[in-house]
Amino acid sequence: MPKQILRIEPIHSSQAFASKWKHNMRLGDIPNADSSKTWKNEQLIRLPVGETYLTCFERKIASLPYYDTHKIRKNGIRGFEVFLSFGQGELPPEFTLGQWKRNSIQFLRDVFGRENVAAATLHMDERAPHIHAIVFPVMEGRLRARAFLPDRQAMRDLHVKYHEYTRECGLEPESRYMHIEHNKVGRFYSNINLALEKQLPSPMEGESLEAYAVRADECYKDQMLRSLGKEQRIRQLEKEKEALEKANRRMEETIRKSYEAQINRILKEIGSVQNARHAIHYRDCLQKAIEWKRERNPELAASVEQMITNVQQGYEKAVGEMERQGTEGR
Repeated sequence: MPKQILRIEPIHSSQAFASKWKHNMRLGDIPNADSSKTWKNEQLIRLPVGETYLTCFERKIASLPYYDTHKIRKNGIRGFEVFLSFGQGELPPEFTLGQWKRNSIQFLRDVFGRENVAAATLHMDERAPHIHAIVFPVMEGRLRARAFLPDRQAMRDLHVKYHEYTRECGLEPESRYMHIEHNKVGRFYSNINLALEKQLPSPMEGESLEAYAVRADECYKDQMLRSLGKEQRIRQLEKEKEALEKANRRMEETIRKSYEAQINRILKEIGSVQNARHAIHYRDCLQKAIEWKRERNPELAASVEQMITNVQQGYEKAVGEMERQGTEGR
């Protein structure tokens, strides 16, 4: 039976927002996606018309008085991408995609706060249906990612909590994140010893008790050494993982600086932010007009919103294609 899947990835930079926007909106080539099924994808939580993950984040930060006098830390977490899915296998009879979508969105809003869940996209064009949600970890008027996920135990607790929301869909929990209840440390090691004792050899015919004790003791020691070897390997892998994470952070910082340099170049070409302000004012007025129309004619409002989204995606795809052609021509 398929198991629930929950993954959370921190977002540290503007470029990361842009990269996730490009992937989730299917702008450009997506290797694992079937383009003939892209029409099945769904925006479960929509951004305001004309916005991207980055512009939505910037608007969120601009609305927080704390950042009138403070800057975001260079290596600070600006957001989370929450990945929700379920494993392969025959789904239980009680499972429905609609219920799974509703329960997953409710989970996101209950855990991170309704106002912090900026967008959620359902992808149906890959191997398994899954949701990409963009969350801004704002608490008490500022970014506080650690308040939501302070340590590994909090992440484990989050997996358990997500299963509470998906249990009625018939999905199984991820085994490695479920707690073993009523099992103290002493009893845990006793169980290990019992398991080892079950693997001890049987006495041979005619073997004395003393001889058997020596042979069984050697076998027991051998098994214990193997167990210790696995623990050492785990510790080594954890050290390697930590080194890779440090290398990734350094690489991300280098990419961020390069991206900021490009932004500064573009701003110089603009010359003045007055035009940008007019564009933002126009976008906000357009959004208010759509919201006003939605109250009177929801179908027309949805049609206009979809049309604007299609135009925006078409433009971004065209720009991406021009950039690729320019790169190939060099």
